[in-house]
Amino acid sequence: MGEYNAYGKKSYEYAIGRIKATSHPVLTGEQWSRLREADLAGAVKLLEEYGYPKAEEGETVRDSIDKEMQRAVSFILELAPDEELTNLLFFEEDALNLKLFLKSKLVKGHMDNLPLVEGSFSPELLRICAETEDFSLLGKDLERELEGVGDMEDPFLISCTVDNAMFNHAVEGAAKKHCSALKNLLTEYGAGRNRLIRMRMKRLGREAEDFAYLPVSFSEYRAKDDKRTDDEILQDVNRRLSSVLTDLGYDDGMGVLAQYYFQKKNEAAALRLLFARKSQEATGGNDE
Repeated sequence: MGEYNAYGKKSYEYAIGRIKATSHPVLTGEQWSRLREADLAGAVKLLEEYGYPKAEEGETVRDSIDKEMQRAVSFILELAPDEELTNLLFFEEDALNLKLFLKSKLVKGHMDNLPLVEGSFSPELLRICAETEDFSLLGKDLERELEGVGDMEDPFLISCTVDNAMFNHAVEGAAKKHCSALKNLLTEYGAGRNRLIRMRMKRLGREAEDFAYLPVSFSEYRAKDDKRTDDEILQDVNRRLSSVLTDLGYDDGMGVLAQYYFQKKNEAAALRLLFARKSQEATGGNDE
């Protein structure tokens, strides 16, 4: 496995080397073109060729995509030397878990069997916060951002409030740790996620012009994105993520790990959309 520690501690140099040598790199433009041109069965086989886990009996290609994303999460957790910075990467997972608890409380549902995901905050802690409407346990910034969310009755407003709060918490956390690479990557990732979700909404025939999933402007990309294919948008989003470290002119190590993680997340989101569309085309139905 090679040297993992430097003087008893995890090393960014080792982590960067592992990222560069990973057998699960981000998909290339050529690979995306082949996936887009293939039919559903062919695209599934291509995804396996590109290193994604094969769907077991009773599973779908979405399970393969989810497994690959979980592998990327485990990979990052294994390598990252700074746990506090690494936890900031999982703001979307924390947001999802908190939204599930808040919405379950709203409809007076059971909280015991919710489809929770692994994040930086323990699900038990988020559940307590949702049940008591006391978010001070998450820190002063989140307590401030989430003020009044327990009184909201509009599920969409709850989602927006929580998503924005967790994103801002991550950006502020990176700034407090003086990690400009992560702060800039988070901001660029936010703009990219807005672009990808707008792409999905347009694909579903929904109005997307005034939509913003995260509090980051993406207006400068709209005109060009309207003329791009889905995989061209993804490639541009990931290219802009790559340019963040180039523009900084240096990297403290965390940037390389965060960049890989965000690119894999964008890849997973775009693959889900691609296969949903191919499934719809194959069946002639309305797959959402």
